[in-house]
Amino acid sequence: MRKIIEVNDRYSYYTVEPGVTFFDIYRAIQEQKKNIWCSVPALGWGSIVGNALDRGWGYTPAGDHSNQICGIEVILADGTIVRTGMGALNNSVCWPLFRGGYGPTYESMFSQSNFGIVTKLSLWASPSPEGFMTCRVDIENEDDLGRMIDIFQDLLVHDTIQNHPLIGNLPRELVKRGRREKFYAGKDAIPDERLKEIQKELRIGFWSARFGLYGPKEIIEINYRRCQEAFDGVPGAKLTGTAVYPPEGKKYLSAEDVPPQFRSVETGTPSLMALKAVEYRGKDGGHVSFSPVLPPNGKSALDFYWDAKSLCKNYGFDYFSGLHLYSRHLTMINMIYFDRQSDVERRNANKLFIELVHLARQHGYSEYRAHIDYMDLVAEQYDFNRGSLRRLNEKIKDAVDPNGILSPGKQGIWPERYREKVQVESTTNGVGVGVVTNGVKDKIANVAVAVEALKV
Repeated sequence: MRKIIEVNDRYSYYTVEPGVTFFDIYRAIQEQKKNIWCSVPALGWGSIVGNALDRGWGYTPAGDHSNQICGIEVILADGTIVRTGMGALNNSVCWPLFRGGYGPTYESMFSQSNFGIVTKLSLWASPSPEGFMTCRVDIENEDDLGRMIDIFQDLLVHDTIQNHPLIGNLPRELVKRGRREKFYAGKDAIPDERLKEIQKELRIGFWSARFGLYGPKEIIEINYRRCQEAFDGVPGAKLTGTAVYPPEGKKYLSAEDVPPQFRSVETGTPSLMALKAVEYRGKDGGHVSFSPVLPPNGKSALDFYWDAKSLCKNYGFDYFSGLHLYSRHLTMINMIYFDRQSDVERRNANKLFIELVHLARQHGYSEYRAHIDYMDLVAEQYDFNRGSLRRLNEKIKDAVDPNGILSPGKQGIWPERYREKVQVESTTNGVGVGVVTNGVKDKIANVAVAVEALKV
């Protein structure tokens, strides 16, 4: 299942099987000399299909992968092969071109679900641009995050910026320069006073963001000026950009034309550089990703940031941010890095994650995906009408997979024969510690008691 079925640069899409990695598609594009830029996440070794189905993203203008899916082939639990959209026509030539087809559409039904096994998928991608500019903006003050988000949101919604900005804080910058112990030897969260000293030493902002501009030279230059004007009013803001254009004789820019130092994920170039981040607190490091979705509103994000940072500090962790900002939502990722050799850090990382889930729920937010250990917990937060969405998922599961053989429990969707057992274990083991609604827990009154009972 590692076949690249087609790379089409006339319509800018590729069709692949689930074993195809981001490195595979990048190499295929270069070998076939296609005028297309693939979209890759932080780590390039993963499955294109798996990433898109789990609502992962890349960093080109077509980086919201789940929204770029156009046609899938799926095998149901009884062995039936189904093609969605126009693929339901034998020998369809429009399968990767038009999502709708005829009647209901089902691509999203197989995202983050256990209803079938996807064996083929087409993904729309970005055409090779006529130019690319890699950009970075640094903001000096920690409490100017809100202004930064509001400025970016306006630039995004008006198409000045075509891809999504990635906003990181100072601890996120440290990992690019070595382990945490190089800057702070304590086991507690890095004190604010020390963070300010580090910021001065490195001469960078407390917040920094990177993004790309794409298109012909005249478009890139005017959009860069608009970005400059937007950030001019922020004290201490610094915007830089480096543009790259096709070599003489070429109309479009290949990712390989970009100098290596600027050939980042914004050019669709896969790498494994992000792996070094897991060593932030120790050579044998691990991490848990907390990924709530917020509105792209500066005040909302800043309010939640202060609360989440305080909670992280209580458990001895730095708030390690990677904020992925789109025109209509913000995924406010907090990477909880821990030393796997430390029992204390492993337990505290687990407790912190669970408390962050409940903190987000108090603010009206929740995660958009979760590690397998926390899928039930996150599913419980989606509590409208006593969890009617979860009950609908269970009805579909029982209809298409009555024996419950495909990934039982994924995203909290359990087949009927497991449900009673899961509910009992959820209560006794503390795995599902209840839903927070307006700050009040339904099942367990004291979060601290619940998390102490957790098995690590």
